[in-house]
Amino acid sequence: MRNNILVNVLLSIITVLTVSVLYLLYQNRMAEDMIRELNQNYEELAAEIAVCEAKKE
Repeated sequence: MRNNILVNVLLSIITVLTVSVLYLLYQNRMAEDMIRELNQNYEELAAEIAVCEAKKE
């Protein structure tokens, strides 16, 4: 009986840790996508600024 309770507790802990890892991997992926999008927006903005500066000259 005691071993059964211990196994259930350990399985619960493993389940919580697994879900936590999956959530953190998901958050990491979302952050990478956000950084990639911001970098693309920055490059587009820099190109537009370069065009505007070229028109001024």
